[in-house]
Amino acid sequence: MNLIQEIYDLTNRLYQLVSSTKKNDNQRDVVIEQIEELLSERQLLLEDLDGFFSAKDHQIGKEIVNMNKIIDEKLDYLKSLIQSDLINIKRQKVSNEKYINPYKNLSTDGTFFDKKK
Repeated sequence: MNLIQEIYDLTNRLYQLVSSTKKNDNQRDVVIEQIEELLSERQLLLEDLDGFFSAKDHQIGKEIVNMNKIIDEKLDYLKSLIQSDLINIKRQKVSNEKYINPYKNLSTDGTFFDKKK
């Protein structure tokens, strides 16, 4: 099989995988592992690519570039979902700590100590 076609197939699989991810996907870890695997395979193929291409290869390359733009947008969206989930987890952790020990972080700036006996 042609190297450009192999890269196209991997890019298409990556495109399908990224396009099928949803906001509340319970299998996000599995999807991320699959994305990383496909990206590493594609990177190895891209390193072996030489500079001589036919007209058909140029057309396939343009399709790869178009798919790659959409893949980048979807990966950025996935990254923002993960970041928002991490922020929500941190908020929930702080809220739980305040619920368990509400007097932990009280400020003592406004306290008055009476020195008279």
